[in-house]
Amino acid sequence: AKPLPPARGQQILSPRQCLFSPWETVPAEQSLGRICANAALSCPPAIPIAVAGERIEPEALVLFRHYGLSYVNVIR
Repeated sequence: AKPLPPARGQQILSPRQCLFSPWETVPAEQSLGRICANAALSCPPAIPIAVAGERIEPEALVLFRHYGLSYVNVIR
């Protein structure tokens, strides 16, 4: 099987800034370019695909689809 791409989002906000920012839940496919509000992960493997404050990049969308993540919390 072809290895999955790593998701390396750029840190835009600190986790503290995210904690105090309004957020919303959007379909994962519509999250490209948005700022992740809290860790987006699937179980298994329970490794975060995106963490609070990161911009969601195309590689993350591939992983969301692969692990069945349908929705993501993003900063409003």
